Amino acid sequence: MIDHIFNRNGLFVLKAINKPVTYQYLQQLPSDKSKYLCLYKRFYRLRNYISNDTREINRYVDTLRWKFTREDFNKRLAMIDQSPLNNDDMFERFINTLSFVNNATVALPENIPEKPINFIQDVKKPQRMERSIIKTILDMQLSKPDDIKYDTSYKWFKETEELYENFPEEISKKNFKSTLSKIGIIGFHNYELNLMMLNNSYNLML
Repeated sequence: MIDHIFNRNGLFVLKAINKPVTYQYLQQLPSDKSKYLCLYKRFYRLRNYISNDTREINRYVDTLRWKFTREDFNKRLAMIDQSPLNNDDMFERFINTLSFVNNATVALPENIPEKPINFIQDVKKPQRMERSIIKTILDMQLSKPDDIKYDTSYKWFKETEELYENFPEEISKKNFKSTLSKIGIIGFHNYELNLMMLNNSYNLML
């Protein structure tokens, strides 16, 4: 039986390659460190199914490592004035996020080939919403300037809100370049805000 298919969007699995992780299973592990390690391994196994582009796979691995070692999700919640999560809530979100990323790697039923692939239109299949979202996150991660990407305290987020409130209604030729760079920062702010809204709506940690 075929376990995976390959098309222009990358490698897709036809069935899950990770054993399901439940909250009850995590609770049986001896420490928080072992729980995080268990989750990390399962996220890592999905790397080759995220994209057919080696650069995107490397970006996924780098982003995964960052989220497990440097990112404080409660600080991200604080920047949008949300209450912090306790350990139980955090692990529940991790499990949901693992399912989300796993869905991004599993083929839709209509993606399963019923006939040989002979022409380019034979591989033009719809993508999963989860796959599109993961790709957007990886693209945005690449685009972020270092002072945003590596700001673990998220000071830039509040500073950008102040910038937005004081944004000029008219732009002079003299200030065009500096104003244009500020528009880019506001774009990252809106992206992060929308991503956190998605996280809170679906109980995720993207």
